[in-house]
Amino acid sequence: MLPTKEISRIAQERFAAFESGDAARAVALYADEAKYWDTKTPGGVNGKAGLHGHFARFLQAFDVRYALLEEHRLEGRNASIVLWECAVRGRGADGAPGEGLVMQRGMNLFEMSGGLITREESYMDLASLDRLLTPAA
Repeated sequence: MLPTKEISRIAQERFAAFESGDAARAVALYADEAKYWDTKTPGGVNGKAGLHGHFARFLQAFDVRYALLEEHRLEGRNASIVLWECAVRGRGADGAPGEGLVMQRGMNLFEMSGGLITREESYMDLASLDRLLTPAA
C-alpha cells in the first residue's frame, strides 16, 4: 500500500500539472495503461497517447486554477477522492486566458499504483465551459 502522503502528493501534482497547461507534464503522472473518464467522455480515454490528446485539447482551450478543498483516502486502497473548486477561463488564439470566467466545484477519484495514476474519474459540469470557447472565425 502506498502511504497516504504519497497518494496526496501524486494527486496534488496532477492538479499542478493541469494549472501549468502542459499536457506532457500531466500525462507523465499516469501509468501506460491508465483509464480516464469525465462527463464529456462517456466511453473514457485509455492509455497515455489517448490521455495526451484529450488533455492537450482541454488545456489548449482552457486555463484552470484549482483550490483543493478536501482529500479523502479510500480505506484499504491506493486511491483517494479530491473535492476542489476551480476558476476556468477560455484561452484565446494566442493561448492567453480570456476575460470570461466560470467557477466550478467538482471531485476526482484517483487510483494509483507504482507512484502513477492508473484510473481517474473527473466529475464537473464540463458543458458549462462551452461558453468560454472562442468562436470559430
